[in-house]
Amino acid sequence: MDRMFWGVMVLAVCVVVLALFAIYWSMPSPYRAYVAPPTDRDGYSYTCYCWRDPVRCLAKLMKKAPRSLKMGGSAAAPCQEPRASEGNEDRVTDVERMLEEAQAMMTEEVFEGALKAQGVDPDDLSSLLDLLAIGLTNGSWRNSCVENWHAEGRLSDGDMLRINSHTTLGIRQRLRGWCTEYGIASRSSEAFASVTAEDVDVLAHRLFKWLTNPDRKLPTGMTLGELARTDEDLAEYEEHVDGKLGAFAGQMESKGVRHGILYTAGHGALACDRWWGHPTWPARVDRFISVLETPADPHWGTDGERLRRLGPAPAALQDRAALRGTLLRTPWEMEAQTAEWIVDSGIGYLTLTV
Repeated sequence: MDRMFWGVMVLAVCVVVLALFAIYWSMPSPYRAYVAPPTDRDGYSYTCYCWRDPVRCLAKLMKKAPRSLKMGGSAAAPCQEPRASEGNEDRVTDVERMLEEAQAMMTEEVFEGALKAQGVDPDDLSSLLDLLAIGLTNGSWRNSCVENWHAEGRLSDGDMLRINSHTTLGIRQRLRGWCTEYGIASRSSEAFASVTAEDVDVLAHRLFKWLTNPDRKLPTGMTLGELARTDEDLAEYEEHVDGKLGAFAGQMESKGVRHGILYTAGHGALACDRWWGHPTWPARVDRFISVLETPADPHWGTDGERLRRLGPAPAALQDRAALRGTLLRTPWEMEAQTAEWIVDSGIGYLTLTV
């Protein structure tokens, strides 16, 4: 009888244990349940119990791979972003949120206002293309490893004046040719409404091929390859141009072509107001000719000290009319000594109103 009793008790306990285990397993638990991660909420943090010790997670939306122009506009492999430490996650999220808010405020109306402040009609296609060429040149040429080569002594200040203006000319010509090819014949920038991001890809790829061609002849007489000197330096410049023009074309997809054009033209207008091709360049040239004629001009400092430090002016500066015409139309054709003297004289720092 005792054996039967204990046998029944053991079986009952086993049944109860199995029932409790089944009930426990069927109940929802954060240690076993699957909840889809909030991949649509960038910056959202939550606790994940899928490991033995709970871990804190931060949702990060995958950013679209940057465009690469090396293969005709295909997407490049995404770069690895540095991981934020646990203590800095909230700070990084706040910075990214502020950047997104700032980008959201960069509307076409804002860009149009910035251009108007520079005396440029944002609806005038010709003026917009001139500033677009300057913005593209500054981003994909001047503000690159080329500036390091300049600092190393491979290029003088006068060389930079000549090459920057000549590169701006080359990009401007290709912009106008592209506009003609794609039927952008209206004088209004509203004509970009019919242009697609794929059309801009074609333009960016052409600019990339021209800018990075090692045989491209510079107005100093050397080629781009000769200026770079090594394959490594040339590859570094190529990577820079690929990134800059890829970003230029990529922004058109999400914001529209006219938005991207206004953004880059606005960069040219605001960051490069001392460049050839800028609307203020003719006034700068006229002011420069004026100070050449006036040794007592305040530009030369007290008692013309700055002018004396420059030394004798090159012969090309004697014919003021010819000099003015060259500066306005073809500054890249100046002799190296003349260009250097003009830059040293402070043409970029002239006060345009006296």
